[in-house]
Amino acid sequence: MIRSASAWRRAGPAGLDFGLAALIAGAALVLLWLPPAPRSGSSPVSLVLVLAATLPLVRRRQHPYPVFVIVGMAALAHVALGYQNDFPVTFGVLVALFTVAQYSPRRLAWIAAAQVALLLPVNFGLDWSHQHQVVLSDIPFNYGLFVSAWVLGDDLRQRRLRLRELQARAVRMEEEHAERLRRARDLERVRISRELHDVIAHSVTVMVVQAGGARRIARQQPGQAERALEEIERVGRAAMSDTRRLLGLTRDGGEGPIEPPQPRLADLPQLVERTRGTGIEVELSISGEQRQLPEGLELSAYRIIQESLTNVIKHSGARSARVVVDFLADELRVEVTDDGSQAATGDGMGHGLIGIRERAELYGGTVVARATEGRGWRVTARLPLGAEA
Repeated sequence: MIRSASAWRRAGPAGLDFGLAALIAGAALVLLWLPPAPRSGSSPVSLVLVLAATLPLVRRRQHPYPVFVIVGMAALAHVALGYQNDFPVTFGVLVALFTVAQYSPRRLAWIAAAQVALLLPVNFGLDWSHQHQVVLSDIPFNYGLFVSAWVLGDDLRQRRLRLRELQARAVRMEEEHAERLRRARDLERVRISRELHDVIAHSVTVMVVQAGGARRIARQQPGQAERALEEIERVGRAAMSDTRRLLGLTRDGGEGPIEPPQPRLADLPQLVERTRGTGIEVELSISGEQRQLPEGLELSAYRIIQESLTNVIKHSGARSARVVVDFLADELRVEVTDDGSQAATGDGMGHGLIGIRERAELYGGTVVARATEGRGWRVTARLPLGAEA
């Protein structure tokens, strides 16, 4: 029995329709030989009409209206020739009408309903003329059955259409969400590329000034000239690294004015003071061996902290926050923790986390944003210091 049920599930709707048609046809054939009308079972015409009124249900989903017409006309012809329609035949017509209401266009469903409404009195008249067994209560009872079958099928059709509409809407929303994410990433990359452009321009300016100074003092002060050349080499390597990253970003093709040098980690106290001005208590902690880092990497770390504090101000409802900058041997770790609402800052969409991740990934880093124990939110970014090479 378990294997049989599993086989029916694998067969799908077609298998279910085959089983339903076989069951209805089998029940109708059995009743042909039972009282009170055993003579029907001996008639080939009755046998053919009963099979015509049941077996086409196998294709009810593929051709709902033609199947309804075949089944209904076969049942009506069976009565017109003087045979009695037992309940399995009537049930086959009910299933056919239900299927039309469920799967056919609304126009065909209404046509089928009208045909049933018009032909039921004909069926009763024929049955009365041959069998003399129709009573007045049969009329509202049968109309109630067919109306119920049609209403149930129509309700399922409307539910299916609503489900398809919801699925299509979900697909559209998912596509729009992906498009918003893509646009947000593109805008953030454009912003980062402009900032890196300014960093590179500043580095080249420093290199030009240092090279000019080294050329002027090369003969009189060779030691100082060598130090200037070392600085040129260091700045040049950092500029080359930033240039490679810049080429990997999407550019908008526009050229704006070169802005002043971008903020660095040394400007964090001013950023913290501005945040405190909003009423949030901010603690700044810098640990480890502080050393000079490439401007682009420092800019990314600064922006990550700035975006995190912006999230705290706008979305968390926090009373306090803590900023940690840790200079480790092989990486720079920055962390911003607040005691605000986890739900307000944890959705990851439109609250700066896109930009934070883009900036960290630009330097081969990672970002983890998660709720803290109890109440609050923590953003931790790790930027490998090997990215400066």
